[in-house]
Amino acid sequence: MARWLGSLLERARAAGVPVVHAHNDRSPGHPDEPGTDGWRPFFPPQVGERVVHKVQMDVVAANPDLGKTLTDSGVTKFVIAGMQTEHCLRAATLAARIHRDGRVRRPLHL
Repeated sequence: MARWLGSLLERARAAGVPVVHAHNDRSPGHPDEPGTDGWRPFFPPQVGERVVHKVQMDVVAANPDLGKTLTDSGVTKFVIAGMQTEHCLRAATLAARIHRDGRVRRPLHL
């Protein structure tokens, strides 16, 4: 899975597609506590890639300005991928469909 996601990320970067990383920020003692080894991203963002933080499954609800920021940047279609939890991917996909009129795709591998 990691190799496949890395390839997807490399292709997006090579194509000049805007990449947004969603980062879990959880409470002290949780594996996703900021600053801990479990919190560090598997695929670190590159310079210029946006990082949004979330404390719930739905990255869109956790970042209300995200949709407007993407729209203002000319983004009209989304590809949502990840490797941590299926529930977060589902929540992000549903939120994107609601806010973007269904123009969102999840790669078939997921």
